[in-house]
Amino acid sequence: MSPRTLPSKKMLLYALGCGAGIAVCELLALAWWRLWMYSGWIGPPPLSRLFVQADGEGAYDLVELDMFLTMAALALACSAWLLIRRHAA
Repeated sequence: MSPRTLPSKKMLLYALGCGAGIAVCELLALAWWRLWMYSGWIGPPPLSRLFVQADGEGAYDLVELDMFLTMAALALACSAWLLIRRHAA
């Protein structure tokens, strides 16, 4: 296999970072879901319920999805802020 067919180290680190970020968002969303379900913490904004209606167990799945989307949006906003701040300096 020639070296040209292998991905660059920078691209590999970027992919690993994205995967780790998604995993962290999922873990935070699951922790938030458990706190919401069993301790009465505040719930997420109803993002997916604007497009999908569900009842019963499906409603809980939508809440979990909303929590993941909220965590992902916060992570994306923080990443963009850090990137802008880094390039501005």
